[in-house]
Amino acid sequence: MTSLAGKLVLVVEDDAVLAARTSDMLVDGGADVVGPAHGWAEALSLVAREPVDAAVLDLHLADRWTFPLAEAVERSGGAVVFVTGHGVCPRSEIGATPLLRKPFERADLTAALMTAMTPAEPEVVPVGGASGAALSAP
Repeated sequence: MTSLAGKLVLVVEDDAVLAARTSDMLVDGGADVVGPAHGWAEALSLVAREPVDAAVLDLHLADRWTFPLAEAVERSGGAVVFVTGHGVCPRSEIGATPLLRKPFERADLTAALMTAMTPAEPEVVPVGGASGAALSAP
């Protein structure tokens, strides 16, 4: 399993037991935890105060989707993993962001964070265009 050593990870979860469990998993994996934040005001304050490598966000916090929090984390250079206990979520809003269903295990959380923090490989188009045909002089 890949280590989260030295990574600063924000936890935003309105259920105190799940927040503590998630924080413990992260610490066990070597991460430094910011929070956990249990509400919107606290979460926004932490995001504004300290750039993080990643954030684990409850997808639905206090009857609101956490997409604005995710955008704030991403603007500051951090990666996002959503967690949810809801059966339905707006997948089109999430895009390629990793989503874990509660309850989850530490290995799943670590894998999701490592995926989120790994930059996407740029698409390489061969010289001559997508077909790979060689360029020729006129």
